[in-house]
Amino acid sequence: MSKALIISSLLVFVTACGAQYSKSIIVEFDSTSIKVKSKETDDLLASLNSLGQCENVHLIVDKNSDHKKIVEIMATIKQSKCEKVSIQSI
Repeated sequence: MSKALIISSLLVFVTACGAQYSKSIIVEFDSTSIKVKSKETDDLLASLNSLGQCENVHLIVDKNSDHKKIVEIMATIKQSKCEKVSIQSI
């Protein structure tokens, strides 16, 4: 009985985590472009605002990118009232 309860609890947890990830907006930045949901943009703030509710943003940056520009991008994401921002360097 307790094994079944543990397994069902884990399934609920994994399902909730997957649903949370699917609400994330992916922003990609390299030295030549900024992309929101795989679409290149010149105006990051307008692109994020056009998506409506912005709970989570996952920022993927090229590790060779200008660090000042990364900080500017993160500030722009915060201006769009996104609740959580995670960053990954590749």
